[in-house]
Amino acid sequence: MGEIEARDYEEQAKRLLPKIESLEGKRAKFSHHSWEETYFEKLGRLQNQVADLYKEAAREYGKSKKPRERNKALASYESALEHGWGKERREQIESEIEKLSQQEPKTFKILGRKGIFVTLSIVFLIGSLFFISFSLTGNAIVDLSSDNLTLVGIGLFILGLVFAFFYIQEKKR
Repeated sequence: MGEIEARDYEEQAKRLLPKIESLEGKRAKFSHHSWEETYFEKLGRLQNQVADLYKEAAREYGKSKKPRERNKALASYESALEHGWGKERREQIESEIEKLSQQEPKTFKILGRKGIFVTLSIVFLIGSLFFISFSLTGNAIVDLSSDNLTLVGIGLFILGLVFAFFYIQEKKR
């Protein structure tokens, strides 16, 4: 639902952009002082409406756990920053961008680095036992001699130990 609402906000913002462009085009034709005040008021109001719509779209995209939606949220915040007027408004948008940039995507944390190291370590250690123990394989693996099977087993065992070491180092951090 959030993605649909976000797209609606973006569409509303995009519908306002031609109004801003036409208003900017009219400014060159007029030089009257009072008209400039209303011009800037109207332009600022439209620009801030567009910025607010992009901010709402970014908030909706930001609710998602998907990295693609997170990137859309950042893009919407950038669009809001581009159109927003006023120092406070720009600072608020910049702080939202900073918060979103610091968040790690949750979908990439299924195993994490520690989990990958543990998994690889266990797989390699079990694999090494499989190759070192001749009775399990029946010496029927790719017609290798027992010396070669032992070397493969030792290699897998060493890799298992290396990944176990990486896991311990990661755990200390």
